Amino acid sequence: MPTGDRRATLCPMKAPHLHFVTGKGGVGKSTFSLALAEKLAAEGKKTLLVDLADSELFKCVFDLKKMTYEPQKVRNNLFLSYWSGSDCLREYIKYFIKIEALTALFFENPVTRALVNTAPALKELAILGKATSAHRGHGPKFEFDQVVIDSYSTGHFLALLRAPKGMSRIIKKGPMGDQSKKILDVLLKPEWVTYHIVTLSEDLPMKESLELRETLKDEFGIKAQFALNRFINSEFTSSQFKKLNSKSADHSFHKIFTDRLKQQEESLETLRESSKNIVKLDFQSEIDGKTLPDALTFEGKNGF
Repeated sequence: MPTGDRRATLCPMKAPHLHFVTGKGGVGKSTFSLALAEKLAAEGKKTLLVDLADSELFKCVFDLKKMTYEPQKVRNNLFLSYWSGSDCLREYIKYFIKIEALTALFFENPVTRALVNTAPALKELAILGKATSAHRGHGPKFEFDQVVIDSYSTGHFLALLRAPKGMSRIIKKGPMGDQSKKILDVLLKPEWVTYHIVTLSEDLPMKESLELRETLKDEFGIKAQFALNRFINSEFTSSQFKKLNSKSADHSFHKIFTDRLKQQEESLETLRESSKNIVKLDFQSEIDGKTLPDALTFEGKNGF
């Protein structure tokens, strides 16, 4: 079916652009998610920053005692929310049952609790259902321009994306199978969703990031963007810096910094071979909500 016809079927109302942020553990996914959300909000877009892991970073940055499922306004145009699979599923059930007491009774039932906790991919499906609800015109109102989802690390992220694909293959008829197909349809639309793989100029993160991008491309047809964190925004190349400081008294710093620049240059060259769209997050950025929006630099076409 042509994209225009499909869009009319799937997206009957205003829907946000979704950003899924993933990468190897410890590369700074949450920092990049925060910087991206801050930038989008600073551009005047009503932005929701979603955490899937109850991050201490966000609590600290926004001086919060706890994260909540309901969006909390933390900056001008910027809202913060913590999504668990159970909360997303509960909201979905309540939307159809309409009565809170019956919803609570449903979730307090031991059989239901056991099903929610053990059913394969049910929580992942609930999270993706929440994220794509506006695009599908299905579920409670979801009124944001941009949604940045600080998602799981590589392995768990792939399991998240595979949930609707697997469910639609297992259940071919009925509401569950139909909605799983529609969720997957939304996730595969580049005009609605951007995938960011955060990495560092280090061997293991680079290797895992490149492998993840190939897996997403081969398995889903998704062309993810790279985000290079801790980028040293130097006016000199490694060779220029080496010549400029060849007589430096601090030879150890000189060598470390030169090697770091060279490694960064090699990493960028490798990333550019796989993707023309790269975002760089400066190493010296302060997480204070002021410098972060200006710490991102973009290469290529970033259509969001």
